Amino acid sequence: MENMNLQRIQVKYFVKNPDVVDLPAIVPIFHTWIQKASLEGLLIDVADYKHVHEGPGIVLIGHEGDYAMDMGSGRPGLLYVAKRKEKTNGDLREQLRSSIRLALIACQTLEAESGLKDQITFDTTEAEITFSDRLHTPNRPEILASLDEDIRVVVGQVYEDIDVDVQLVNDNPREPIVVRVSAPGAADLATLIGRVKA
Repeated sequence: MENMNLQRIQVKYFVKNPDVVDLPAIVPIFHTWIQKASLEGLLIDVADYKHVHEGPGIVLIGHEGDYAMDMGSGRPGLLYVAKRKEKTNGDLREQLRSSIRLALIACQTLEAESGLKDQITFDTTEAEITFSDRLHTPNRPEILASLDEDIRVVVGQVYEDIDVDVQLVNDNPREPIVVRVSAPGAADLATLIGRVKA
């Protein structure tokens, strides 16, 4: 879908070992990422929502996008939320590639973090993509159909040589469009990042 300047595309990769997730320990790590400019873009602040049951967890607020150790649906994961898309000129495939790439890089950065008691590892075989701008992408069959080809092309590039399954999570018109990407046998983070950069 060309010339669709969607706001707030979200990509989430889930933690393989959720029992080791220690939200208070994430706070100083995210502050260090701000100080060291560990991720692309301007990183601004850290918001602590660990008191919210199955909520946003710990959020690293950025200018172009936010990152979070998200606890939504009781499944901890690294969530990237794109907020500005000037560089992609409204090309949905580029927007998706960019959001997936930034989510994967953040996962890799957190996996390498030495400030955690136990290493967090991410499952590359499953991801969720959310189109949370319900004004431009209401949860209706025809809207999902208009997004479907672009989603499949991009995830096909990321998970090359794998039979990837893309399914709508729910069809509730009051909820945003969320699709689950399942890619059994997916490569590791470094390999996926290399593909999405290409």
